[in-house]
Amino acid sequence: MRKYIVSIATVFLTLAVIVGSLIPPQDIPISTTISVSDKLMHSSAYAVVVFCWLLTKSVFFASQKNRTVLFGVFFLGVIIEILQGTLTDNRHPELLDVVANSVGVIVGYLIFTLSFEKIIHKMKK
Repeated sequence: MRKYIVSIATVFLTLAVIVGSLIPPQDIPISTTISVSDKLMHSSAYAVVVFCWLLTKSVFFASQKNRTVLFGVFFLGVIIEILQGTLTDNRHPELLDVVANSVGVIVGYLIFTLSFEKIIHKMKK
């Protein structure tokens, strides 16, 4: 049962990142009293997304390569940046956002790799 909850949460998390990246910044419900670096938010979000997709992939598609998830999430970030420049009037694509997203992909992969066996063992129970 846990594996289904994680996979559903992963899809919703990914959708939240997509929507949050495309809606006007003033419409994002984040407290304005906390000042967090935009690039840190990008890296953190993509680290969590990659971690969750790797977890879902390992439970449901164990024979697939991790690089499929890594490239998929990386290209999702690139596509979102392109869409920010073409679909929105109040968002602009930034190369440094792609770099921050990529750092998050790498960090998420490293965290997953370091904790892989413990997590998968608990998930399969």
